[in-house]
Amino acid sequence: MMKPSQAYVRKYLTFAATGFLGLACFNFIVDPQHLFRAVKIDQFNREKYQVSEPVLRTVKSLDLEQGNYDTLILGTSRTHNGIDPSHPVFDGSSAYNAALEGSHIFEIRDVLRFAIEHQSLTTVVLGLDMGSFSVGWTHGEDFSKSRFSDRNVYLTYLDRLISRQTTIDSLKTIAKNVLDYEQDIIKTDRGFKQRKPRSIDARQLFRKELNYSLADISEIDSSKPAFSKETLNALRDIIIACRENDIELHLFISPVHARQLEKMQSLGLFADFEQWKREVVAIVDEDRSAHPEKNIISVLDFSGYNSFTTEAVPPENSSEQMRWYLEASHYKKDLGDIVLDVVLNDTARSKEIPEDFGIAIDRDNIETHLAQIRSDRERYRQNYPDEVEEVAQAVRNALGQPFDETVRVPSSPTPSIR
Repeated sequence: MMKPSQAYVRKYLTFAATGFLGLACFNFIVDPQHLFRAVKIDQFNREKYQVSEPVLRTVKSLDLEQGNYDTLILGTSRTHNGIDPSHPVFDGSSAYNAALEGSHIFEIRDVLRFAIEHQSLTTVVLGLDMGSFSVGWTHGEDFSKSRFSDRNVYLTYLDRLISRQTTIDSLKTIAKNVLDYEQDIIKTDRGFKQRKPRSIDARQLFRKELNYSLADISEIDSSKPAFSKETLNALRDIIIACRENDIELHLFISPVHARQLEKMQSLGLFADFEQWKREVVAIVDEDRSAHPEKNIISVLDFSGYNSFTTEAVPPENSSEQMRWYLEASHYKKDLGDIVLDVVLNDTARSKEIPEDFGIAIDRDNIETHLAQIRSDRERYRQNYPDEVEEVAQAVRNALGQPFDETVRVPSSPTPSIR
């Protein structure tokens, strides 16, 4: 005969198991993070509002393992927000945007290797940002729990089925689908972060992004280099992987807004930015020289003070919307479409694009190109002194510095590390 204590334990375990099973079934059906893809019901779970940074790497690893793509888009959140895999330049191919929020060049290299293992790639488009070459970076939890880290797929699913966060996301997904909630939505079939058009106060958003990016700036070790030999070698690895697998590689430097460059200047990082470009060019030219018979790499610079990046920011409380930018760090899909026209050489669409947007850079023209950007910057400072001062003042405030235009974060340009 079963003792009362044993019966209690048995009932408790049965209740707990039933609860876990019910919770797993609920999360499986709602599938808020687009992992299982078994059920889609209008006004219930069709729109996946909760596919965001905490699960983005897991979702994209499953997409790349299970999908069928020949073109891969890589980069940071700028590429994730701006480069549309459904652009007409990809007609006749199957493109996927595998760019990740806050991504690092080590992570980008790992994603490419994973994609090469599971897909038959012919083309890679990689948006480059100096910030993704930072020193001292480590993989986050989402990456470690994703298929990118070669984790067992069943463990990946199990983690999400019974987690507290998934349950919360399931409830939010149902509520937002019922209410037809207006929010940014991942186009989960191609990995692109498509934003719904909406009226925003552009000036307020620019300020919000600036202050957010400077929130912890005083705690950053200014003696640490902006990039290193190891992070640059990761770019070499990417180039080698593409060459060994006969993949065309199109590199481009992201077209951040001029205010972003002014922030870099005020933080003492602009010389590092120039040196980083020199290093990128040197790596590409090194590969070209070693393989003159087969040039499969291009590199274009869309940064600087050009016709698009100097777009005027509307005054505060204005209903005027910016055409090309969400805020200083992220460009809109419309500008990303133009980037693709230039990068993939769609002459039918690019013939009216200003010549100062998307400069092919190499060892022969890099110094002239950098000098031109410095000259363009002086013109921007003359035309938009209030923008320059607003950014500089925000940096001073973040650093706790008094008003002094000459004050910069103690830093020297990162020397050549080849």
